[in-house]
Amino acid sequence: MDSNNFLQWRSEYSVGIQEIDAQHQEIMALIADLLKLCREDDTDGKQQSFANLVVVITEHFQKHFEDEENLMRGKNYPHYESHKKRHDQLLENIKKMTEKIINGQQPMSLLNVVIFLREWFVENIYGLDKDLGDYLNKSR
Repeated sequence: MDSNNFLQWRSEYSVGIQEIDAQHQEIMALIADLLKLCREDDTDGKQQSFANLVVVITEHFQKHFEDEENLMRGKNYPHYESHKKRHDQLLENIKKMTEKIINGQQPMSLLNVVIFLREWFVENIYGLDKDLGDYLNKSR
């Protein structure tokens, strides 16, 4: 897998809101760091290091989602509830995955966790966040 292509920020990911785009780029870079960790030789602490990085990514997601949700509420975004529900579902999924990684019970490979996060993230940008960006830009 070519991480330069798989986890590279592309202009087409932009939602047109500088703050959101900057946060998206930070999260994408952190997910790329997870991929780098996957490629390292297996060590006793690899699972824990991976789980620790997932926790950092989760914190970035939480902050990003909080910022997006504040923007949505401030501009009376009509799809706020469904967008927030999607945020909440991801955070719950990540929490469960992280617990399983820490306990050595993760049924997915670490690489599959990276793929899951990246795919969810890009799908969310193309779906919900692009719509939000359009709405916010029109309301300015």
